[in-house]
Amino acid sequence: MSAPSSDTPLTAANNIQPFLVLQKAAASSVPSSHAQHRIQTSQPPSPSPCLANRCHDAASVQCEDEGDLDLYEQLRLEAFHQTWSKIQSTIDEVLKGINLKLFDQVLLWVKESFSLVCAIARPHHAEVQQSYPLLTDVICKRIPTAFILTKNAEFVDDITTFQDLAGHLESNGGLLAKLSATELSAKHGVGGCFRSLLRQLLSDVPDVAGVSALVSWYCEAENYDQPIIVIIDDLEQCSGDVLGELVMMLS
Repeated sequence: MSAPSSDTPLTAANNIQPFLVLQKAAASSVPSSHAQHRIQTSQPPSPSPCLANRCHDAASVQCEDEGDLDLYEQLRLEAFHQTWSKIQSTIDEVLKGINLKLFDQVLLWVKESFSLVCAIARPHHAEVQQSYPLLTDVICKRIPTAFILTKNAEFVDDITTFQDLAGHLESNGGLLAKLSATELSAKHGVGGCFRSLLRQLLSDVPDVAGVSALVSWYCEAENYDQPIIVIIDDLEQCSGDVLGELVMMLS
């Protein structure tokens, strides 16, 4: 475009000046690139649906694995207790069967010994009130004695064995008394030992615990036909002098 000549009159239509058209952006317009960058940096981009699903699946698998592990450990513990309970029951049954055979032998020996003493002579009530020996026969002046030796490593097993033996003999009609090494000690003497024996046999122990009280009780009809069985625990720990005096009193 050529410049206008000086002869041409200047009019408003011909006076064209460069200008800029400014337009105010609407409030709902799209933000600028700088604003978009600022918004994008302030808010982390949301993961894609596929990635979110994979993360959720992985977390679910991990929770299921941990749950399966806990359940597995619980089942293992329950299986252990059940198995050990069966083993313990089998051991108890075997030991009970072995002990029962021994208990039957002791019971048979008690009955045979008592029958032997009774076959020689049965003193009357007036005779048993006399001083010992009651009979002149040498066999009747003896006390049938049996020793049970245990080889258990645990002392608790020995206690259980003697408790079971006492229950077995008593359930089969024996008049039972149990004495311990503490009662057969020099500290308590034969008097304390004999009083402990009477407390287990007699319902009412007199103030003066003597042999006559035991004889009177034994001569009652419900007691006369049964042997008196005395179980002594830990015989090796007893006082020999006290045990000897007790044997002399009971003979």
